[in-house]
Amino acid sequence: MATNPKLDLLQSYPFEKLRAALINSHYHGDLAPMPLSIGEPKHPPPQFVIDALGISRQLRELPWPTEVEVTTEDNLTTISILAADRPGLLAHLGLLFMELKLTLRSARITTLGERVEDIFIVQNERGEGLYDTEEIYTLQHTLRQRLDSELGKTIGV
Repeated sequence: MATNPKLDLLQSYPFEKLRAALINSHYHGDLAPMPLSIGEPKHPPPQFVIDALGISRQLRELPWPTEVEVTTEDNLTTISILAADRPGLLAHLGLLFMELKLTLRSARITTLGERVEDIFIVQNERGEGLYDTEEIYTLQHTLRQRLDSELGKTIGV
């Protein structure tokens, strides 16, 4: 299979150009290096930002709120939950599913550090997926509210 003859005309990747430009560059000052990357910051915010926002220490350290997404296809409902990990989370979810009269068909549990990304396949008590928008909204709201409320008790907020 022949390759495109114009591939040699493409410029190099921008980060390759940057790496080549900085290869002989050295900083000899007294400032500590600050790692920069795409994604979450690798360093805490400056104290003046924290002071300006007036955020209490407990609230600054409060984990992210629970995210719940619900989709239904082929008579099965998929519940995706992104939340802060904590002791007893799966047991609490199991009790909530029982309270909401949901039957668990399958689960994929993923823990990434202090965060969980869990996926549950469920059906209602009639063995059907959830199609009613009000029922789906109630499910999302209940899971989000109860998990965040339970998290607040766990960390003492």
